[in-house]
Amino acid sequence: MKYHYPEISSIRTMIDGIWKRKYYTNQGPLANELELKIQQSLGVNHAIAMANCDIGLLIALLALGEKSLALIPNFHPYYLKNALIRMNIPALDYAQDIFGVEKNLPAGISIQKNQVVFGFHALGKVTGVTSLVNYCATNHSDLVLVSDNLYESFQSQAECKCKMVELFSFEQSQIVNGGEGACVVTNDKELAAKMRNIRSSYGAGQPVEIPFTGNGRMSEFQAGMALLSLEGLDNYKNQVRLAHLAATSLLADHGIRGENIIPTGDSYFA
Repeated sequence: MKYHYPEISSIRTMIDGIWKRKYYTNQGPLANELELKIQQSLGVNHAIAMANCDIGLLIALLALGEKSLALIPNFHPYYLKNALIRMNIPALDYAQDIFGVEKNLPAGISIQKNQVVFGFHALGKVTGVTSLVNYCATNHSDLVLVSDNLYESFQSQAECKCKMVELFSFEQSQIVNGGEGACVVTNDKELAAKMRNIRSSYGAGQPVEIPFTGNGRMSEFQAGMALLSLEGLDNYKNQVRLAHLAATSLLADHGIRGENIIPTGDSYFA
């Protein structure tokens, strides 16, 4: 595992700036800059920086509203199940493969209008994202894509079809290292407003009705680390691509072809 730490001189300069401003959290200038750069990089309307993936996912679920069922891929990050348990949402696994979700739904499932579907986005791929969007559109479901790395956004595929939230991890082992931070993106204005208000008052923008608030703000240090990581994003992406190609080639030497490899997270790939 390779950690992407910026040069220590850059980190010291960033910390000196925070110290001089005496502004350490509550949607400071670095957090605002980070959200803007993520919006520009991914081509999305709204990016909301969060303290970590756990709180980011919980806030996204709160903003989406009460759910009676979650469909989740059988390969998923641990914090996904934790969030569903915390929100008291029962979950059913579906077999994740490149052909999409419809034919892999658990047998005998009863489709419910207030369900949420999860997809796992890693190494620049989402398993059957088009099928997931179409399924959610047909069954009046919301879609959450959980990502290990800041590669790309699929918000455009969900336009006028379903509500979609994408969660990107900034944990230190990811290509954008935000000191365990995270970011939630969406093109849905109302959904973004709810997430900002739930996250808490600073940086909330438009006031909207929410069930309650949570302390999910990203610190200025986390935002500064993520901004420094963004400067090397293209290089980090290329490193991951090369590692993926090398692993795929090695597996092919043992008779395991690319179509047999589930495109899940770095930690599950081997």
